[in-house]
Amino acid sequence: MAVTIVSKIRVQTNTVSFDIELKAPIVSVYGDSATGKTFLIHVLKTLSLNKELDFKVSSIGYQELSLGEPHTLLKGIKNSLIIIDNADTILKDTDRYKKLFLKDKSNQYLLYTRNGFRYGVGLKDTAYFDCTGNRIVTQYPARGTKEKGR
Repeated sequence: MAVTIVSKIRVQTNTVSFDIELKAPIVSVYGDSATGKTFLIHVLKTLSLNKELDFKVSSIGYQELSLGEPHTLLKGIKNSLIIIDNADTILKDTDRYKKLFLKDKSNQYLLYTRNGFRYGVGLKDTAYFDCTGNRIVTQYPARGTKEKGR
């Protein structure tokens, strides 16, 4: 199964701050447009390229994964936080991707979705971005409560 590379990410830019907690090796984050999901990818990739993080970041678009063989696209990516934008598009083929995530013993996954699609098996694996002012934090719904926007 995927592994935990990083559990907390704190990033401050001139315009926004991110306080992201990843509670599992595979976390699905859902949210509407303009909640900072794609912006965070760009910030983390830039910081990773500049070696300002103590972990590597890779991102894959759903178009790439839906057109190619996932194992081939992810081959060579090791010890990274892999962010998949619009993941609910490809996760409709649950068995194919579940096998991929379960076999991968060297990466962590952050799956961005729009509709709260759950790859994970419980609320522990599903979060949303809470945007208050210029601060963005991950929120995990408490067990037994209704998820935000549901």
